[in-house]
Amino acid sequence: MDGISRRTFVGSLASPTLALVRPGARVTIGCIGCGAFGLTLLRHLYSGGHSIAVAGLCDAVPSNVERARDVVRAGERSEPKTFSDYRELLAEAGVDAVVIAAPEHLHHGMLVEALATGKHVYLDGCLGQSPEETGRAIQAWHRSGRVVQIGLQNRSHALYRRARELVESGAIGRVGAVRASAQRPSPDRDPDWAAGCGTLSPAGWESFLGYAPPCALEHRRLYRWRNYWDYSAGLAADVVCHSVDAATYGLIRSAPAVCRATGGLYAWTNSDRELPDHFNVYYDYEDQFSVRLSVRLDAAEEASEEEFLGEEGSIVIRNGTSLTLYRQEPGALPYSAPRIRDFHLENPKAPGEALDAHLANFLEAVRDRQQALAVPSTAHGCIAATHLAAMSYRANLPAAWNRGRPRLVSV
Repeated sequence: MDGISRRTFVGSLASPTLALVRPGARVTIGCIGCGAFGLTLLRHLYSGGHSIAVAGLCDAVPSNVERARDVVRAGERSEPKTFSDYRELLAEAGVDAVVIAAPEHLHHGMLVEALATGKHVYLDGCLGQSPEETGRAIQAWHRSGRVVQIGLQNRSHALYRRARELVESGAIGRVGAVRASAQRPSPDRDPDWAAGCGTLSPAGWESFLGYAPPCALEHRRLYRWRNYWDYSAGLAADVVCHSVDAATYGLIRSAPAVCRATGGLYAWTNSDRELPDHFNVYYDYEDQFSVRLSVRLDAAEEASEEEFLGEEGSIVIRNGTSLTLYRQEPGALPYSAPRIRDFHLENPKAPGEALDAHLANFLEAVRDRQQALAVPSTAHGCIAATHLAAMSYRANLPAAWNRGRPRLVSV
């Protein structure tokens, strides 16, 4: 971790000058990664009523491309080009922007190469597998003059935006901590987890591996890539990154000072999974602020909760669909119970609307030559948190920014 300083990784890079795109024009898009969430993004591009045309689809798995092509045919009654190598899609001169929803280990290379070919990028997930890769990705974005939107869609989520407004207005006093939890069903219980695998050619396997260590073709590693450190940071990237961003965006502008991550394989004990299925993370920040998260992957149903703890009350968001404000009783000590329920908001459609709004923000930024809501330089806090959590868990030691670099801390 000595190759990049905190100043380089986290430093406030000036916003690049955006390349000219004709205002109001239809944005021509290429999709790189057409798996489960890639299809979700593609469907939302159409359901959101955006002025777009999908000109190209790319995935190493032929069946993924076929399903995505069906979505395009239904969405605009056109026939997109299909590719197995993303570089061929990037070489298409008529493509204005790409949506990248590939496995995590491919994000850095795809993003940097897309920017080098002049494409705007919507990136679902982290900028790289390490602080060094993340720093280089931020620098590439800064040089490019292109729009990059990180898929931190909670920034576009109506309830999280309302929570930030309440905190900024002083509704619960100074916020000293955020407590968060999430649970998801085990993919083993999901019959669609490995559905449609089909066969993969040796060239397709090489495309999937990218710069990961070489190994023999194994469909389990392809379709459950989130189980292996070579390709993923697991729950740290899938859940913790989004929770930390929701907890800190607009409140804390720095990366965590110290992180301690614990957990293990408590449910998938008889599998070759390398990453934990139970994950607990505690972050301390320099501004007398902390975030505590707990994630499990063996629940009967999906659920989540974030609680913003203030001196005079708290705000709780449950499942991304409800927000409740609680106030302390008069005369109560700071952060103490019991709590008086002040008001409650519900919006069952909020998560889907947030994704629509986040994509809309990206497309508007491309058309209007503006910065998107979740640009790389403002996403550094949650991305740093992801790297520190993975580092801490793997070493079973706290991880901290020490003398300008991420370091493990002996205890």
